[in-house]
Amino acid sequence: MWGVNGTPIYLGRPTSRYFALMERLHFCALSYDDYSNYFKGKVNVCMFVTMNATREFYDTLYKEKFEAYAEEFKQLNGEVYLCPCFNTLQVADYSKFNMAGFDEGEKKKAHEELFPADVQKAFDMGMKLSQSGHPAAVR
Repeated sequence: MWGVNGTPIYLGRPTSRYFALMERLHFCALSYDDYSNYFKGKVNVCMFVTMNATREFYDTLYKEKFEAYAEEFKQLNGEVYLCPCFNTLQVADYSKFNMAGFDEGEKKKAHEELFPADVQKAFDMGMKLSQSGHPAAVR
């Protein structure tokens, strides 16, 4: 089995829906006798995170934290893959919004350069997850 989870990053953290999902996953599988995991199946998971942050910002301030968030999916006894998407484009026309803190030209340039690779990464992860359990699946 496999699963995909995606969350935008707001204020340096996944959304509340991500945390709600994680609470439900932990709660239904947690033994309060010895805090072991009742879940005996195996689910490989890919976690996509999208953010305004550049890769450099992510590597410096977010990477370790998001790797820890992704590791929580290990309770599903499978492989866990983290796929961050950097410097995302939020709107088509930044002049229509109070977003002067962003350089629209830089955002569009980053989108043109990074988005095709992000789409390919998503496709590749889908292929990898769909073949999980197969010996050729690679981390």
